Amino acid sequence: MPGGGLVPASAVLVGGDAGIGTSTLASRAAASLAASGRRVLYGSGKESIAQVRLRARRLGLAEARVALAASVNLRAIAPH
Repeated sequence: MPGGGLVPASAVLVGGDAGIGTSTLASRAAASLAASGRRVLYGSGKESIAQVRLRARRLGLAEARVALAASVNLRAIAPH
């Protein structure tokens, strides 16, 4: 995990050039955290929820208990 760990109730921003695998990395990390019993919200500012779900299926992560939100507006995501 980034910096050696995560802080409860924190947010992690993952960025990079298109095609480098940031969304795949974030999807795998979210699924792993959810599998360990943590509550996880995957918020995407560039992909729709349908695109995130499609990737999860392709990666075999469709059953992960991860809440999804798609918006560039933090106020729209925060209530989740």
